[in-house]
Amino acid sequence: MRAASAFQLPYPARTMLAAPALPDDFSLPGAPIASGATADVYACLPGWVLKLFHRHIGAAEVEHERCVAQAAFALARDANAFRIPAVGGLVRRGDRYGLLYAQVEGGTLQEALFKTSPRLPDQFAQQLASLHSTLHALPVSSSLGAAGLPRQTERLRHAIHHARDVSEARRTKALGLLEQQGGGVSCLCHGDFHLGNILVAASEPPAIIDWNDASLGNPLADIARSSLLICFGEAVSTTGPHAPNGFTIDEYEALRQNFNRVYLETYSRLNGLEDLCPELALWLQIVATARLNENISTYERKRLQEFISA
Repeated sequence: MRAASAFQLPYPARTMLAAPALPDDFSLPGAPIASGATADVYACLPGWVLKLFHRHIGAAEVEHERCVAQAAFALARDANAFRIPAVGGLVRRGDRYGLLYAQVEGGTLQEALFKTSPRLPDQFAQQLASLHSTLHALPVSSSLGAAGLPRQTERLRHAIHHARDVSEARRTKALGLLEQQGGGVSCLCHGDFHLGNILVAASEPPAIIDWNDASLGNPLADIARSSLLICFGEAVSTTGPHAPNGFTIDEYEALRQNFNRVYLETYSRLNGLEDLCPELALWLQIVATARLNENISTYERKRLQEFISA
């Protein structure tokens, strides 16, 4: 795989910041500044935010994210390729666990898309592909092994075994494809690389956040995951077709399909791949089946089931 160069600029090296300790009498400062499927984020100390995980996320999972984030931070710092927030130690507030992260300036790439040119998304698709290619081109270091980064095939195998609403025939097919495709190329894969996990600011390189699903594995599996999120990803509460303000359902679906096409074409071009479609098609089946193990919306679940049955 040929390394992309779009974001390999001479940004100054970053050092790991020493995270401050939360005072014993610290209380949450009102409403979170962001919320997701696994955690709420609070502004807590100057220059730092607290990612407080929901109650069903245990200490071991939070510690895993801390180790992965530390290793990824070191890798990105050494390569000067993009930003990753520095991470502090594990904290506990009541029956919830959390991590301190250095606050990163910038809004999400998704926000930038819909604020500027939602009907002309090609430049955002190209930026997403270029950054993803840069990530996959980073040399895998010993620090990643020290972090206990899981193998992608192990994560996918576990997810497929526990996927809900999947026939045994489909499960067996996906596991067979995984055995066929697994192994081989191994690089750092983010595992949840989408517009909402990329932060952009005018004077800084892009930042990549939320590394809890990172693994070592095949970059095309990582690409497949992103492609499925582009085409089918919805909020957990979504029960039917929806579109952002200003779009009809058909317009939004067309935008998503075009965005995905440009994203895949750009990634292929940057990496000298004449045609990634045949191998990617197999990974799409594998990753779509694995995603059915996750807490996703009823509507997205239906679309993924239709996809793997086609």
